[in-house]
Amino acid sequence: MIGPSIVAVVYFLPSSEGGRPAVPSAASGDYMPHLVTVGGDPTGVTGNIDYLGVRFVAGDPLDGTGRYGRFRMQLLYYATIDYSALQPGVEFHVCEGGRVIAHGVVVERIEHGAAASDDSTNADA
Repeated sequence: MIGPSIVAVVYFLPSSEGGRPAVPSAASGDYMPHLVTVGGDPTGVTGNIDYLGVRFVAGDPLDGTGRYGRFRMQLLYYATIDYSALQPGVEFHVCEGGRVIAHGVVVERIEHGAAASDDSTNADA
């Protein structure tokens, strides 16, 4: 069972715009980037940044970058980190280190043990 999670629509930037060469597999559970809410500075220049660790646990298979997909992300450190900023409607950047590789918006927040409302997120993963 996974802990609290969010469902979000995410746009992975093409490599020509600073993104990854390929979209990571959400189903493997191996992809663990950080989210930075819009308004936070992903470069860290202003010092106003909270990197929120997540694990992609389910989602749409995408055949390339430059596309939108719907994904479920586990909030990895919910016991010690405040994830309250990640509420429906909140926009965020997906970061690998200080590099923004995707943008997204939260569409649903799922508390510990609850199932996602949309089967496309494969809530049982």
